[in-house]
Amino acid sequence: MATAKLVIKKSYVKKTGVTPIYIQYLFNTESKVLIRTGFEISPEHWNPLTQSLKEKAGDLYCKNYSVINAELSILLANFKSFIATAIKRKIPPTIKYVNDHFNEYLVKKDETTKEVPEKLVTLYDHIKDYIMLKKPNVAVDTTKDYWALIKHLKQYEKARNIKLDFSSFDYLFYEDFVNFLYYETLKPDGGKGLVTNGVGKQIKNLKAFLRDRMRKNYCATIDLSSYKGLSEEVDRIYLSWDEISMIYRLDLANYPELIPARDLLVLGCLLGLRFSDLSRITPDNMIDGFLRIRQKKVRKIVQIPILNETEEILKKYNWYSPKLNLYEFNRLLKDLGKVAGLHSSFEMTYYKHGMEYVVRKKKYELLASHVCRRSFCTNEYLAGTDIHLIMRISGHKTERAFLTYLKMDEVVASRKIAEQWKNRKLA
Repeated sequence: MATAKLVIKKSYVKKTGVTPIYIQYLFNTESKVLIRTGFEISPEHWNPLTQSLKEKAGDLYCKNYSVINAELSILLANFKSFIATAIKRKIPPTIKYVNDHFNEYLVKKDETTKEVPEKLVTLYDHIKDYIMLKKPNVAVDTTKDYWALIKHLKQYEKARNIKLDFSSFDYLFYEDFVNFLYYETLKPDGGKGLVTNGVGKQIKNLKAFLRDRMRKNYCATIDLSSYKGLSEEVDRIYLSWDEISMIYRLDLANYPELIPARDLLVLGCLLGLRFSDLSRITPDNMIDGFLRIRQKKVRKIVQIPILNETEEILKKYNWYSPKLNLYEFNRLLKDLGKVAGLHSSFEMTYYKHGMEYVVRKKKYELLASHVCRRSFCTNEYLAGTDIHLIMRISGHKTERAFLTYLKMDEVVASRKIAEQWKNRKLA
């Protein structure tokens, strides 16, 4: 059992007649270390039973003996807290671990910070404060991601039986939290563990929050250089022009509840808007045959021609978009895809800590709101529309990001190449 106490070495007295005060740490019966406290005293002034200076020590270092006793008591308490935190996080508090990390722990404890408002007491008070400050300038989905961060951190605390504060965020935390997100955290559907991009999003948001608190001097400096970004290219589906046309012409007389979802899906595939913008269309957005709307996520105004089927759908709903919330839309899309016969099988590959996982799903099972924008971008690209014109609607900032976003299966890609090579001959 690891123990710690304050001691002096009577056998080691300097020529000046003083000896250092140490924290003696025993990791086990065969492993111990002495940690200097920075104080030196005459051996006769030390009480080994109370682990403190005797009253006759008087004043030392321009301080009364009682003040030094208080400082030694705080230092020992900090050391014990450091050891307890390691144990709770399932880190063996070996001699090497103590030598490598205790001084860093003290620096974080002692680093001066500005006075923090009374309302910001816990770590979660700070995260909520950060969310409220960000809310006016970010999309609703971004705000939801920060609330998800709170959920994951609280689950981590419960799983590890610890209480997080700003001093917790070292590299050892990062490693353990990433593992927790990959394999242990609970998802809304009751499953466990996030995919790489989900883990990466939580780490990205945690870093952004911590940097904000450091900039405001609400916490000590935290080394985030080892908090690596995590991402992977994922397999996602899109709907071809023929599939969109088939869905639009689909007879849904026996499935009237699917009609609004079908119309919203087709509208999204024709306009290329995110759901957060697609769901906000009103007559006020219609100007001289164009739809003009400020995109919520990127804060830019986009103007899109209203033609053919787009006009037919909007007229049907009096120039509003069909009113469905995101949850309803995603749920109904899967039913719609099933009715439409989208039963082709897709092999989905994802990774966790370098391990490859493969699952097979039907296309209709993968339908979600994001398929609208992805289908728009892919179909327009295949049709030869200028990339920069597509990007004005999609909101992508770079061609690289845009091209990564596209999804072309091997059949479509080979046809595209054949078209490009059609007239190519060797000289």
